[in-house]
Amino acid sequence: MINNPAFESQLSMCKQAAQNSGISGATYLDVDPANGLIRIKFKVNPITKQPEMVSSMGYILAQVLPALGLQVNFRERKNGEGSNG
Repeated sequence: MINNPAFESQLSMCKQAAQNSGISGATYLDVDPANGLIRIKFKVNPITKQPEMVSSMGYILAQVLPALGLQVNFRERKNGEGSNG
């Protein structure tokens, strides 16, 4: 785990903000290192907050990955277009 007090403080503030928002749920990670795949599935309560949470995570990843030297190609589907569940 990261031993950085500033990071830990920011993480603690984020956790508190999440608790105050009333959002809860679960996240499922499917990791396939050999094929370079990470798939994340969210089950957010209340369900009305799920699109916002998923969108926010996408934008967070799009900001963090370039710091690791990776180019990001971002596409966000709207209203379930092309979704297969």
